[in-house]
Amino acid sequence: MKKIILTAFALFILVGNSFAQEVNIIPYLKQIESGDIEDVKQSLSELQTIHPDDPSVLFLDAVLTTNGEEALRKYINIYDNYPKSKYADASLYR
Repeated sequence: MKKIILTAFALFILVGNSFAQEVNIIPYLKQIESGDIEDVKQSLSELQTIHPDDPSVLFLDAVLTTNGEEALRKYINIYDNYPKSKYADASLYR
């Protein structure tokens, strides 16, 4: 019985860790609102290196993109490829 419980617990831990959490970009969005855009751009470079396919990081990149057509492509990419992301609806809106 102990083996079954330990095995179930181990599987629970492994499965739980296999679904990665999105990076919390809220502090960066607040920095952008307060005008610290250059600091966020520097942080974005680091985030892109560590989490290149994270939809939150992709959203932050789109927010910082000044070319409208390029930003639109990035938002569409997030909405199409990460529909369950925290930022899928915000991408659609933008």
